[in-house]
Amino acid sequence: MASDQIQPTDRSAEPASVPSPIQPEGQIVSFHQQIRYSGPLPSPEILAGYEQAFKGCAERIIAMAERQAKHRQECERLRYDAPIEDARASRIEARRGQFFAFTLVIAAFAISAGMVLISPTPAVATVATAISGSTILGVVGIFIVGRKTSSPKGSASKSPISSD
Repeated sequence: MASDQIQPTDRSAEPASVPSPIQPEGQIVSFHQQIRYSGPLPSPEILAGYEQAFKGCAERIIAMAERQAKHRQECERLRYDAPIEDARASRIEARRGQFFAFTLVIAAFAISAGMVLISPTPAVATVATAISGSTILGVVGIFIVGRKTSSPKGSASKSPISSD
């Protein structure tokens, strides 16, 4: 909120209801006028004063206010769109991880099956079982631990646009 004091310089421009500063009884009366305005632009009277003092100044002030409003609106849009974009990126990342995990499991099973088919000995079967089992346990472990660490408590109830 801005505050300016306007002191009239031309006594003829004062309203008729304003008493003369010196009263007949010898008392001095003080006149104080205060104008308040709020917003990105000054009042039209002050804006006209700027324009009168500096040609083109009013247009520059209005253009500055328009640029500031556009910037503020863009910042607000980005603030509200950021959680949506983050959620979308997280979903894409999770799908990519699931695809690679599935590919890894299929490759481990293919290698294990190939080893057993090429050399059906108990030693090769044990190694093939170890490869398949460790792959499955590793992928399952990553998914379980990954879900526990990536979902903090209270994240579902928190609004993406809350002001922290």
